[in-house]
Amino acid sequence: MRNYIADILVKIGEPALEPLIKALENDDLDIRMEAARVLGRIGDKKALNALIASLKDENVNFRKEVASAINKIIDKSRTPK
Repeated sequence: MRNYIADILVKIGEPALEPLIKALENDDLDIRMEAARVLGRIGDKKALNALIASLKDENVNFRKEVASAINKIIDKSRTPK
């Protein structure tokens, strides 16, 4: 179910950014992790500032997921359209 919802959010794209960015600050680690993962899949540069700020989180696994999302966004912006 989680993957299905993530796929829908990716298809929604830009309109899903704001709630996903807010979810990066959720108390639930699973929600934060999934938000970072989906933001990376969407690949919109508008999420970069919030993701970079999330690198200060105390949870190392979350920081790794955030770093991965940042890399995906940067790589996507380098790919010619």
